[in-house]
Amino acid sequence: MCGERITDDDHSPNELIELYIKDRTGEKAKSTIYKDRDHLNQFCDWCEEQGIESVQDIDGSHFLEYKFHLRQKIAGSTIRNHFSTLRTFFKFCKRIDATDGNQELHTKLETPDFAKGDLSHDDMMDFDEVKKLLQYFDKFEYATAKHAMFVVFWHSGCRRGALRGLDLEDYKPVQQRENGDMDLSVSNTDQNLSY
Repeated sequence: MCGERITDDDHSPNELIELYIKDRTGEKAKSTIYKDRDHLNQFCDWCEEQGIESVQDIDGSHFLEYKFHLRQKIAGSTIRNHFSTLRTFFKFCKRIDATDGNQELHTKLETPDFAKGDLSHDDMMDFDEVKKLLQYFDKFEYATAKHAMFVVFWHSGCRRGALRGLDLEDYKPVQQRENGDMDLSVSNTDQNLSY
């Protein structure tokens, strides 16, 4: 940010979003930057529709109106993600003095609460569909990343984040013991589990 200075004229959501993205680039994953930009651009579009030209014009009632606006378009869990991004953005705005001195916008962004189960889905794939998908992967996309991911998802039931977090060091081959039982090694505790 060398040579750039925030002035009173630079408080438009568009300009601050670009500065925020520039600040986070290189510190966060490209997917995070992409998601943040998308969430913030949607908020910026909404601000333009409302005639909001400066973050200093925003107050808590605007966030409530924005939540109502989002409810018409997206799922509750996505609203939660949007508000998380906005909270981080407004903390950034406060840090660089782009908001009024006592304007604590990040504290006015309450993450929407949902009933238990509203943030997860218990949808199950039909077993015949899974068999067809596995046959397709075995024949046309053998050993691709999609194939490997689907096989791990199907056999373990893990979440995407857990799968992304796997490292080569997490893999320990199963060893067969003399009595026929299998010995499963757990890498982070070096304990053996039998099944």
